[in-house]
Amino acid sequence: MNLTEKMALDCGVKVSQPYLDRYFLPIRNDNFIIIDTRCKNEIGEYDYFNDVLELIKPYLKQLNIDIFQIATEKSSKLACDKCFITINKKQENYLISKAKLLISNENYSLHIASVLNIKSIGLYSLFNSNNTRPICNKNSQIILESNRDGNLPSYGQLKESPKTINFISPYVIAKNILDS
Repeated sequence: MNLTEKMALDCGVKVSQPYLDRYFLPIRNDNFIIIDTRCKNEIGEYDYFNDVLELIKPYLKQLNIDIFQIATEKSSKLACDKCFITINKKQENYLISKAKLLISNENYSLHIASVLNIKSIGLYSLFNSNNTRPICNKNSQIILESNRDGNLPSYGQLKESPKTINFISPYVIAKNILDS
């Protein structure tokens, strides 16, 4: 059972379409994708986003599509057009609402994209994607789950070595981005 559905069941409420407030954020080009490199758990951060960028950048530049990153201060910065670090959640909601595509580790921004019906690619390794994936607009989501080398998810409790999220090939991510 999905975590959202379980929480609704425990509270005795029905899952409905949420409302998201947004604050305007000035952007020069309305033609962009977002790569969100944040993850609550350090072992859930994908380390090969720069490799993915090398594969997709020439194609996106031909189409005049910018690449934005949402990151934390500790995150490694990607060689993209703009990096957002200190925006609030309402500005982040606005930014995601204008994006053509969102690529992210399993986190909050995937749920925002699903509510706003924005195409998204979610990278999952710490949790089973059936339990934590967004429940709104499932047809606009692409779920890429690590094979975890045949193991079950760690649920963020173990120090994985090597990190199982990195088992997702940059070529698979790049293909899904370009197909989208």
